[in-house]
Amino acid sequence: KKESFSKILYKLIDNLLFYSLSEDIYNHKIYNIYQLFSRSNKYAIMPNYSCKSLVIYGSNLESNLGNKKYTNIISHMVNIPNNIYYILTGIILTDGHINIVSKGDKKNIPGLNINSNSRFYIKQSLNHAEYIFYVFSLLSHYCISPPKLKKSYLKGKLFYAIEFYTRSLPCFTLLRHKFYNGRIKIIPTDIYDLINYESIAHMIMCNGAFMIGGGIVLHLQNFTLKELIFLLNVFIIKFNLDCTIHKSRNKYTIYIKKSSVIELYKDIYSYIIPSMRYKFDLKLTEKYYNNNKFE
Repeated sequence: KKESFSKILYKLIDNLLFYSLSEDIYNHKIYNIYQLFSRSNKYAIMPNYSCKSLVIYGSNLESNLGNKKYTNIISHMVNIPNNIYYILTGIILTDGHINIVSKGDKKNIPGLNINSNSRFYIKQSLNHAEYIFYVFSLLSHYCISPPKLKKSYLKGKLFYAIEFYTRSLPCFTLLRHKFYNGRIKIIPTDIYDLINYESIAHMIMCNGAFMIGGGIVLHLQNFTLKELIFLLNVFIIKFNLDCTIHKSRNKYTIYIKKSSVIELYKDIYSYIIPSMRYKFDLKLTEKYYNNNKFE
């Protein structure tokens, strides 16, 4: 039993921690998860032997709003299913952020800090409150508190925004390793597998802008030209989008042409909330919602 549980632990560490920790754990003769998290409550979640229903992975993520703090054991059991991963990809590439949260001292194992994890964070102007609450409804399984109003001053003028954080969890630490190089946000080399139509919908809702003529600009100025060319090729190959690189104030953006926006809208309309339809040609949205099809 000890050997089989040890294998499970190594798999857990490889997938949910920092990729290179299994050797450290092996060298320090840690054989089970209770030994790794010796101070965690072993009975925080009691076994459930009565429910034997088959559940589609990721379909039963209920809200954890207001629930108590997770133990280390529970925190390392939480993961991100693909349907949520696609959403996060689109948001992180635009207005979403992943911040490191450190608590306490490091575990006495070189390279291992089980008390340092990351959390997802997003903030939008108060005008986009509907979008924040929409995203929160999708991610409430990972949150402990609701969105909050944020006040800030810019050149003496008061501005209001709305924001929310998730819990700090190992699964978000993994996301940070994938989407960040130090403090700099990057486009992962496997972005082709991490993005779908819902991801693009969130990219447009976060920082897309309607252009006269019917096209849409994705404001991705925080990425390098090389990264944007890479992402552009993913758009072309995977989604058959006709798009180009535009230069804006010594930075670069991606412009999706009108013909591709029309085709793209068929696949993303169900993800676009009403308050964000202004980012598309009004004739396009009215035509689809009135006729429920493209001619």
